[in-house]
Amino acid sequence: MMSEYIPVPLSDDEIRSTVAQLSEHFKVKARWRRKSAGEERKSVYRDIEGRGAYTNLETKTMVFGAKVDIMVILHEFAHIVDTTFPNWRMETLLGFVSAHGKRFRGSLEKVAQYFLGDAAKYDWSSEYPSIVKWAHSKGYTEHTVTKLWRAINDPIEAERMKMHLDECEVCRGDDDSE
Repeated sequence: MMSEYIPVPLSDDEIRSTVAQLSEHFKVKARWRRKSAGEERKSVYRDIEGRGAYTNLETKTMVFGAKVDIMVILHEFAHIVDTTFPNWRMETLLGFVSAHGKRFRGSLEKVAQYFLGDAAKYDWSSEYPSIVKWAHSKGYTEHTVTKLWRAINDPIEAERMKMHLDECEVCRGDDDSE
């Protein structure tokens, strides 16, 4: 049985070093900054307890919450890696590529493998539902349901999350597009 990952917030120096190491290895220049006070949250899943983050693909800038940990950085950097594919911008605009589809999962697997030395060490159970299912099929996690959902004991909250997933293509990401 795999142990549960416990997030450890990173300092700015640790983030800077991690982003530089990833940028050098993957041959892509990524930027980062902290979220400013009052900045709108972009995702239900990635902003738990200040761990939230999002990435502007055009500028290759990752934006991190106050308590960002290594797993969130690796996830957001995988989005940056996705911008190295030819025609990524047009494919994304036309809807040929899902934000968390097959191509992204492959990028995240490569980023985790490089940085952690073993992709199985990544906290796959905290990912978006489609990624958790995929990671389970690869043997990376014993779970088939995301950690956030496993923590919900309230039927009303569970129904709210299900409704969100039904409506949110970014969270769902359950297609097999690149």
